Amino acid sequence: MFKNKFIYIFLLIFYFSHSQNESNIWYFGKNAGLDFSSGEPIPISDSAMITKEGCSTICDTDGNLLFYTDGITVFNKSHEIMENGEELFGDSSSTSSSIILKQPNTENIYYIITCDALENDGEKGLNYSTVDINLNGGLGKVIFKNQFIHGPSSEKLTAIYNEEQNFFWIVSPRLNTDEIYSYKLTSSGIYSNPVISNLDEIVLEKDAVGMIKISPNGEKVAMAFHSKKVVLFDFNLDTGVLYNQRNLQEDEEYFYALEFSPNSKLLYSTVYDPAKLYQYDISLDNLNDIIDSKVAIPVQTERIGSLQLAKDLKIYCVNPSSEFISVINNPDKNGLECNFEQNKIILEDETRNLIGLPSYVSTYFKNPDILADTYCINTEINFTIPEYDGNINSITWYFENSETSNEYPGKFTFDQEGIYTIKADIETLEGLDFEVEIEIEIFETPHIIDVDNFALCINEDFLTIYPEGIGINLIEYQDINDFNWEFYYTENDAIDKINKINYPFEIYDLNIEFLYVRIENKKYYKCHSIYKAPVYIGSDTSFTLNDIVICDSKDEIEIEGPYGFDNYLWSTNETTKNITIKNQGIYSLSVWNNGEEHCMTTDDFILIYETKVDIEEIETKEWSYENNSINIKVKTDGDFEFSLDNIEFQKESYFENLKYGNHTVYIRKENGCLTIKEVVILDYPRYFSPNNDGIHDYWKIHNVENSKKSKLYIFDRYGKIITEVYTRGKGWDGKKNGLELPSSDYWFLFVKENGEEHRGHFTLKR
Repeated sequence: MFKNKFIYIFLLIFYFSHSQNESNIWYFGKNAGLDFSSGEPIPISDSAMITKEGCSTICDTDGNLLFYTDGITVFNKSHEIMENGEELFGDSSSTSSSIILKQPNTENIYYIITCDALENDGEKGLNYSTVDINLNGGLGKVIFKNQFIHGPSSEKLTAIYNEEQNFFWIVSPRLNTDEIYSYKLTSSGIYSNPVISNLDEIVLEKDAVGMIKISPNGEKVAMAFHSKKVVLFDFNLDTGVLYNQRNLQEDEEYFYALEFSPNSKLLYSTVYDPAKLYQYDISLDNLNDIIDSKVAIPVQTERIGSLQLAKDLKIYCVNPSSEFISVINNPDKNGLECNFEQNKIILEDETRNLIGLPSYVSTYFKNPDILADTYCINTEINFTIPEYDGNINSITWYFENSETSNEYPGKFTFDQEGIYTIKADIETLEGLDFEVEIEIEIFETPHIIDVDNFALCINEDFLTIYPEGIGINLIEYQDINDFNWEFYYTENDAIDKINKINYPFEIYDLNIEFLYVRIENKKYYKCHSIYKAPVYIGSDTSFTLNDIVICDSKDEIEIEGPYGFDNYLWSTNETTKNITIKNQGIYSLSVWNNGEEHCMTTDDFILIYETKVDIEEIETKEWSYENNSINIKVKTDGDFEFSLDNIEFQKESYFENLKYGNHTVYIRKENGCLTIKEVVILDYPRYFSPNNDGIHDYWKIHNVENSKKSKLYIFDRYGKIITEVYTRGKGWDGKKNGLELPSSDYWFLFVKENGEEHRGHFTLKR
């Protein structure tokens, strides 16, 4: 795992190698200023601004002044009030009245974030105004003013830049709450929905005066409170969340200013009156160790104001209401080695400090990063510091084994994997001296002995490589599980890591003979080896087994495997082509041919025993010519379908407009099991004419041929029984005792085998 992130696109490297120039000019206090253009702070006195505390100044990337503000009035580079640049909602007595941010992906738009003072109860809140610096011939204009963000505001305001994702976090607690708000500023503007973190047992009230600062590396946030606290958080630069609150100081002192060292390992805090300056080593993991690391740096002044890191990587300290500024010369050094120098700078005549110094994005002042071009063992690694390329006067490298080098770039080869510390002492052409160090992890490169021949498995009209079938043989002490592997058609593709054959590795060239296998370290892909691997075409082992549903039976069933394979392996551990199974459940079969185990194909199937539908009743309406009906009632719930005579299935169980006759009812469960029931619908002719012409000579009940025990009686109109008719015979011929009866209406009684009776009448025609 990398201890630092090393992946930067060139644009961001270029941007931040010049961003320190944006802090070339400082304006603060009573018309006071410092010019860092030469590398050393030179006092200047051309400022038009008088501010008690908060202020901010911005230059272009070449270090030329653009504008500055106390949070109320904006002054252009000619030290005149910028057009529309008055009555901003900051306050010059706010600890952090304002901070200036250049909108990402723009060349001319700047955001001024303003913060009202506690003496106003923070009523105007946190707001933003935007400046288009191209307007008015480069003097700029405030184009949008006092756009509300939240309120009431505390006097705490800071910002940090996310280099990898190209946006700013604006961080400011809200007054009268325990909430800390993080707002994202992107090329699209400020997101209106903040990320909210919470203070533990602290509510920001009117005694919440004091600074908030973010470390240059963006990993820590510190807050000072006039209510006698110094609080440290971890900060997630990607999400904007503050977490892991630690109270470093809780006593009777009134804390005011804060600043981090360029390497982000040390934190400095001040007590305003009587003046005190403390240093904490926040690189320590344990809170008690951080507290115990506190060092009091001796100061000789009654009061002490703001702390601010500068482009020369020194921390400047205000002596309020004086012409002096003190300096921490080596802020990355622990304890008294930080070299605090009292009253080092004397301001220009008639100018004075008050309490504040300009607010800046702390990313401007972080220690530069050491970058390496690779992290593989037994490979010469080049170490560079991109922010200072071409500006290094001298450099001394210190590698893990104490070897040193004065080359640039630094070059070193590691012969063991592991985590190493790389240090560099640098002197720039501007005379800036600083130290920088990183921890890097060196990774193992795979050593391939060979790759076993493997089959490309046929799958319809393309070939498939199955991962488990590839035998990659590495040098004895290496484990293939520590590495990833990929396939490519050409060696150049494998080297450049382009046009990878993606899983499931489908290859449509059926005549292919070789593939290139790239093996790389799972932790760091650049540590890799490439091998030309021969292939041969395996067998097509595709097959399908269908799920089986057995209805109303639990007998053993024989399952037949596909033909044409050398090897069969069932989930029952049987190895024959066919097996017999009885218990329901999930089963599988794998097949392959000899020598092609990795071309094995497996298919699953399910055996289920199901019961048929239990019929409660079948209601019939008959004796109605073509208006008969059948209604099916079942005992069990479920998703069923119904059919009459297996013609068409439907969800409804009711069938109508039926003629007499024999019908078959089908009830199908969702698993396919069928219940079948025969239904008979009876009817009778409404007349007959027994004249021996062969048409309607006999009268009988239709469709009773299979009803052996049913009875049929014929009556005259007076209810006198004429005869009993044999239901399975020809029917009644219209005679009684051999004599023809006259034309008339006659009545019948039909008694079914189950005793159910039906009565009706018909006509005899002569």
